[in-house]
Amino acid sequence: TSGDMGHNFARGHYAEGKDLIDDINNALRSTVEGCENAQGFVFNHSLSGGTGAGVGMLILERIAVDYRKKSKLGCSVLF
Repeated sequence: TSGDMGHNFARGHYAEGKDLIDDINNALRSTVEGCENAQGFVFNHSLSGGTGAGVGMLILERIAVDYRKKSKLGCSVLF
């Protein structure tokens, strides 16, 4: 990644996030497979619209599809 990405949800979700999501998903899958009985997920994420919010939303979307039967608890932060 290069350049200033601050406060850019679309870049985080559609550009930078697309480059990172497979690695993130593989790390998450490895962690879940290492658990004896994973019950669900707890999220702390930003809603302020920056690049991190875009990537965070992409991760949440992927988890909703891949782990649809697991519980999900979100703790959102808005600054």
